[in-house]
Amino acid sequence: MFRQPVRTILLILLIAAASFIFVSNTAELIIINDAVESIGGYYREIAYLTLDGSNGISGNIYPGAQIVKSSQYVESEDRRRGIDSVLSGMANIDIAGMHALPNWKPDYWHYSDAFFYAALIGVEHGAMHWPSSIVFQTPGLPETQPYVQLNLRVDEVVTGYPEHIIEEQDLILKYFLSESEIEEYEALNIDSSAAEAALYPAIPIDDMIVGQRYFLRGAYYNQSFYDLPGSGLPEIGRISDPLDMRPLNERTLTEVNERYIEDDEIWYIPVDAGQSIDFSFLGMENLDEEIIRMSHAQSSMQLRTMIDMAGIPYMQPEANLVKLSDGRLIDTADAQSMNHVAVVSKYFAESRNLHLGDMITIFLPKEQVLSGIYDTGNGRVPNDLVLRAFPFERYDNTLELEIVGLYSLSSDAMLSNPLPGPGITYPYNVVYIPDSILPNDYVLTASTSFSNDYMQTQADISEYLPESWYSFVLADPRDESAFLNEVSGSLSSLGITAHFLPNNALVFWDSADPIVQGAKFNAITFSLVFLLVAALAMFLHYRQRRKDYAIALSLGKPRTKTRAQYIVSSIVLGLPSVVLGSAAVWFYVRNYGESTLMPLFEIENSSVAISLPFFCLPILVSCAFVLTLAMSALFMVLLTKRPLLDNLVNNKQG
Repeated sequence: MFRQPVRTILLILLIAAASFIFVSNTAELIIINDAVESIGGYYREIAYLTLDGSNGISGNIYPGAQIVKSSQYVESEDRRRGIDSVLSGMANIDIAGMHALPNWKPDYWHYSDAFFYAALIGVEHGAMHWPSSIVFQTPGLPETQPYVQLNLRVDEVVTGYPEHIIEEQDLILKYFLSESEIEEYEALNIDSSAAEAALYPAIPIDDMIVGQRYFLRGAYYNQSFYDLPGSGLPEIGRISDPLDMRPLNERTLTEVNERYIEDDEIWYIPVDAGQSIDFSFLGMENLDEEIIRMSHAQSSMQLRTMIDMAGIPYMQPEANLVKLSDGRLIDTADAQSMNHVAVVSKYFAESRNLHLGDMITIFLPKEQVLSGIYDTGNGRVPNDLVLRAFPFERYDNTLELEIVGLYSLSSDAMLSNPLPGPGITYPYNVVYIPDSILPNDYVLTASTSFSNDYMQTQADISEYLPESWYSFVLADPRDESAFLNEVSGSLSSLGITAHFLPNNALVFWDSADPIVQGAKFNAITFSLVFLLVAALAMFLHYRQRRKDYAIALSLGKPRTKTRAQYIVSSIVLGLPSVVLGSAAVWFYVRNYGESTLMPLFEIENSSVAISLPFFCLPILVSCAFVLTLAMSALFMVLLTKRPLLDNLVNNKQG
């Protein structure tokens, strides 16, 4: 072989060129397949069901979900669940209260009340001047509503949000005159317009004494809802946000959405320093329950279970509702491994000084009631059901959760500049957890009003699956038409419709399929070319080695040893050739593959790292080398079967 260096070098270059073509096209196919699958993974075919005539939130689509479940085209379902849970050791972030005018619409419920002990340090007078738009919308509301302002020093908080009230800080508490008291006020001040100099009628707090300590109740109403002076939502440590004084014996009800007082109003109770109230005193037996109800509401969180958050409709960028701000989402691995993890709102985490990796403890009340729906109508937050737990029951289950992700809502801008609307901070009380870690032993019932107003059909609660709690994903976006052909008839008979989120999946696959098919064709074609070139090279090597083989046998050298020498010469010829040709592939194929995939990047409007796993190159080199040796072995068989004299004569003639 080395006696003919020029011929040997040409053979090496020939095999190297063939190896380069074979390995490069095969590697390109691997890269393109991997990249296409990665890009195609962005195009998840996410869908949901709606019930005809429903509000899109609470309609029962359970029968339709059962049909979808049986489809061969469905990759996964997400049947979400929810309960009203209770935080341990901290308040939730629903600090805005509900949409209600101070003292003018006491039938509106909210849970921002604070019960506390404080010393009275001063009294002032003033008046609230309502904007004309609010007066127009509220028949009977006076343009000016007088109030008496109590300046207090708080020493003990029984319940209340830290954004509203903190121990050892000053607090402003306003007593707004009632309708009858305003009539008396106006009669006393017909010719006066200055609130400070005005005469005030007798009111229930006239006997309060500066310097005395009292047990009091205040409620927060976000005045920025009404374009009144203020600076957005309250913040911890800011005392410029006043509370509105409420009677201690006023009661709130979860289901009825009203406040009421059975007996005469009790606005304050004098309490000596260091003393506490006996709730059985003065006919206030219900006060203990009211405080428990308020404490429960101020620490409750709406738990929602997920299997794969990335497949939830309102998590998609096109929905512009919920997005991941930091950390990660809950995925199928969390559900399968029963990981005790949670994704909470960024606003809640920042307000309660929580960070990724921190733990929160949540109690799970067993009795749960579907009480209403949350529908803003403004498309800024996900619409959802509202669940309420009984605040007086024992908590049988507890979850210790690690915060792994923070989400934000499209309505986050409203936090610094609130707009008119109810429950602006309520959506930030939702905590997402893996479905597998929520116990199944809680008891879910529906209130009568919920059943009548939202369920449409009196379904068994165990077979109630609301629209807002269900979605599914197809295994392949290209199966959408086949899936609809399979299930549309059955769904239509139930008054249920399947909706797919819009994406560019079909456009992508229409572009990707020709690229993949072209890469496969090239890989197959040039594999055959490589076999032919390898066969040609080994044939030339065979012709080069025939005489040497025949002479060795003529001199009595063992046939086995002679064959081994032929194979060794083939290895010496083939291995450097294959390695030389394949080494260039590593630098060439990455750039070539990226240029081939460039049209797909333009469709996806993103980039995918072009990579060829390192282990692929040795495998491809080995394949090329083995194929080369196989060709050599074929010619060796031909060589050994020919008569010795023929090899000598043919070699001479050749």
